[in-house]
Order: sequence, then structure tokens, then C-alpha cells
Amino acid sequence: MVASEHVYGCIAASSGIAVSSSVAITSLMLSKFQETAVAKDLKKVMGSTLPIHLAYIGVGTGAAAAQALKSTDPSLQNMWLASAALLASVVPYTHFLVKPDCEAIFAAGASGTAPPPGRIASLVKHGYVRVALMAAGTGIMVVALAKTHRK
Repeated sequence: MVASEHVYGCIAASSGIAVSSSVAITSLMLSKFQETAVAKDLKKVMGSTLPIHLAYIGVGTGAAAAQALKSTDPSLQNMWLASAALLASVVPYTHFLVKPDCEAIFAAGASGTAPPPGRIASLVKHGYVRVALMAAGTGIMVVALAKTHRK
């Protein structure tokens, strides 16, 4: 198998690794900082990291879907499509389940107070769930690449 036959898969897996690592580090840092400090700076941090995370998710999802289209093996196609779905699932998860926590923390930051009890813990928990979804998708990508490379 020539390298160009799985280049999209390599791009997808690299994007998945990058975004999973970044969200994991962000969640870990949020869990360690003082709540008032998190509330004060979260909007600025998310304003700079969210576009990068969305770009990685978009590129990874698109590349995984492209790799599925290039594959002639149905089992590999299914693996690539499953990995794309897992990576993409983070966007609606974030919008519907994480956004309320962020809005409450942003409001606290604007008023200079600590966020409502449990909001940062919830944000961190959701961060780790998102990491698990993205890492699972990325793991499937790596397995699919390994199976592709063996042929």
C-alpha cells in the first residue's frame, strides 16, 4: 500500500490526538485553579482555544470521512466512519451540555464573583467525557491505519 493511500487517515489521527490532548490539558488545568480565577479568565481562554479545537475536529472528521471514501474494504470504511462520528459528536455535546456551565461561569467572571457551586466541576467532568469520545475515535483511526498498512 502506497503512503498516499492513507494520508487522510494520518491527518485525521493527528488531528484527533492534538484536540484530545489539548482538551485534556485544559480540563486538568481548570480542575486545579481557584474558581474565581477560572471565572475571570475562562471567556478569554475559550475565545482563543475554541476555534483551534473546532478546526482540529473539523479537519479530523473530514479527513476520516475522506479516508472512508477512499477505502475499498467495508470493515475499514465502517471504522473510519465510526471514528469520524465520534470526533464530530463532541460539537453537539459541547453545545447542549457544556454551554450552560460556560455561560454561568462567564457571568460570574463578568461580575467578579465565584461561579455557582459545582459549575467548574461539571465543566471539567464534561471535558473528560469529550476527551474520551475523541480518544475513542482517534484509537479507532489508529487501528484502521494499522489494518490498512498491513495489507
